[in-house]
Amino acid sequence: MNFWPYEKVTYETNLSKRDALRLLVENLEVHRFGLTKDGKSKLFRGQVDGYSFKVSRMPRFRNHALLPVVIGQIEESGTGSVIRTKMRFHLLAMVFELFWVGMVCLFGAIGGALSINQSQTAGLITVAMLVFGYVIMVGTFNYESWKMQVCFRKLFDAKVRSE
Repeated sequence: MNFWPYEKVTYETNLSKRDALRLLVENLEVHRFGLTKDGKSKLFRGQVDGYSFKVSRMPRFRNHALLPVVIGQIEESGTGSVIRTKMRFHLLAMVFELFWVGMVCLFGAIGGALSINQSQTAGLITVAMLVFGYVIMVGTFNYESWKMQVCFRKLFDAKVRSE
């Protein structure tokens, strides 16, 4: 389990570099703003540039802001190819999380300043809200990261290489 929404994963497959890219492109819908055109038949949405890519899993519903963004590179290896990936939250999700933490801290500080010598409730509520936000962020990322890894392993018939 990761304690921060960032993960590096390397996949080894017997597919050639070209075949791995072809499989990715066949299961990719080019990312556009707004609704997707053919979301039910594609696994990912994003973009490919040469043998580099930036994708996220196709959401089951209209949008899912907490889906990890996968930035990767397909490289040739002796027996097939290696796919190196980095998973992270979408930039807007990270900005929202920082805004939320900032607001919780601000209101906690204001509440704490107004209730000096009365009770510790404002401090406890602030800590509880921060823990809740962290658990939601990391829990969602780890679950979606796991689902993305399953998709990649099945698609490329790959093994995860430990680094």
